[in-house]
Amino acid sequence: MKSSKFRGLEYRNHNRLLKEYKGTDGIKTRYVHASGYNIVVSVERNGRRLIAEIFGGKSALKRNCPTKTLLQRTFAMFAENARSNPNWQNQRIPRRTEYPKGLPWRGSRPRGQTKKTI
Repeated sequence: MKSSKFRGLEYRNHNRLLKEYKGTDGIKTRYVHASGYNIVVSVERNGRRLIAEIFGGKSALKRNCPTKTLLQRTFAMFAENARSNPNWQNQRIPRRTEYPKGLPWRGSRPRGQTKKTI
């Protein structure tokens, strides 16, 4: 959808992923001065729905590129898991706090952990 009308006014759609990334059905794009260009997007492929959130892009393009990369890597991970373990969908997905140390969870820490200062 390129645009929509509401009460006689036409509103242009700013979510280019709807055209550029197969399976995208959108959620929300937003620019906020304090955080930059943000997007929350929903994509469905092969019966699997992903929801991605990217905040703080310097431009709409710099927000969309990491979003596509994140979605592509996640769909590829699902495909690899399906090939290597047919029952992988029945396995429990670990909570973020259960992942091994060293994974790049930028800007967030599991509860109880504080920032270390030197």
